[in-house]
Amino acid sequence: MAFYGIKTQVGRENLVTDILEMRIKHENIPVYSLIVIPGMKGYIVAEADSAQAIVDATRGNAHMLKEPLNSDDIFKLLETEPIMKELKEGMRIEVLGGPFKGAKAKILRVNKAKEEVTIELLEGTVPIPITIRAEFVRVIQ
Repeated sequence: MAFYGIKTQVGRENLVTDILEMRIKHENIPVYSLIVIPGMKGYIVAEADSAQAIVDATRGNAHMLKEPLNSDDIFKLLETEPIMKELKEGMRIEVLGGPFKGAKAKILRVNKAKEEVTIELLEGTVPIPITIRAEFVRVIQ
């Protein structure tokens, strides 16, 4: 088995994966897995015995990269660094998800056990502490 890269339109990775999954099941194409890696925009990784299986599955929807991918590189992309190590009180962050997406804030408290941070929005007129998951923040300063 080998991993193959499939190039698709940025932002359409999940849609193309759904289409490929239906085709693979319907036509019994020997593709074993399809992976959308969050940080890798415009690409899907597929696991199959042969490149021909990927060509059959992607017919008209996406383009297969010419060479198989190195499995060590794929596993490195799947490993995530815990963000909790770098978060500290007083840091300036940007909220990446939820109702406050895009807002700038300051960290008031870090709860490593629950992987949550309590923040205070910088643009707010009244300081209200808000607790959110640490995965929804990005350090900006």
